[in-house]
Amino acid sequence: MSPGSTAAPAVLPRAARENLEAHNQERAAVGVGPLKWSKQPQGTKVTKWVIGLQA
Repeated sequence: MSPGSTAAPAVLPRAARENLEAHNQERAAVGVGPLKWSKQPQGTKVTKWVIGLQA
């Protein structure tokens, strides 16, 4: 994830989208900018974790 828009793309798995939206709500509550989903994998462990969320 990287700094940017609060909106999660519709192509995200539901769990990932809900997690991102909840995380950004908490960030906003303390005055921190939102994150947005990055299409570029940040590593094998992260990629496997996200795929596991889809199961």
